Amino acid sequence: MQRLSFAAFLAIFLPLAGLADTSHISGICPGLDVTATAPEAGLHDLICRTATDHVARLSACGILPTRRISVTAAPAIEGLPANCVGAFHCERDEIEIISPETLAVRDVPGFIYKGLKPEAAFVSILRHELTHALLEHTTEDSPISSAAHEYIAFALQIEAMTDDERAAFLETNGRIAAMSLDTFNMVIYRFVPGRFASSVWLHYSTPENGCRFVRDLIEGRVVLGTPLRFP
Repeated sequence: MQRLSFAAFLAIFLPLAGLADTSHISGICPGLDVTATAPEAGLHDLICRTATDHVARLSACGILPTRRISVTAAPAIEGLPANCVGAFHCERDEIEIISPETLAVRDVPGFIYKGLKPEAAFVSILRHELTHALLEHTTEDSPISSAAHEYIAFALQIEAMTDDERAAFLETNGRIAAMSLDTFNMVIYRFVPGRFASSVWLHYSTPENGCRFVRDLIEGRVVLGTPLRFP
């Protein structure tokens, strides 16, 4: 099974290109069971710093890794559609993500991260995919819905943004609150991913939700992906 970043997948068009460059730097991140592979040392270090921070953030909500994850950054993702900017391959615990240099040269209307600088967009997409990866580990014996997966991935991704990044993200994607939990479904996610993401943040960030609501999703007390209702 693959979990693609459809939020970006539906909005950016990238050229097909293989991972032909053999000059990549690869190694295990210090103190973390994550292998990072990147075209240059600075990007390798950025992956490790982001992973270290985000794994700690996820652990605060009880989302924990149980085995090694690999992260590969490259100009494009081989074997997947050209407009895919990030993917988690759960069958091999691997994340593939488009490099900041590639993101920097794209100016496509509708890209949900267009308000962020390329490096910030890269970090944010990586956080999204890391959340999917650790959720797969945490819920392996009791899988949750795709809508719940995306809710949690966006909530913890946006939470990790700086205040300025979050404001830019919401400026790009709107501030429309969900009328009910039925809003968080895969139809809205695939067709208006930015709207889905911003509605997730407005819901998650209220005092009564946060990690408590994430735990409700993980432990099955709340189920997303029920009958559709467009806000």
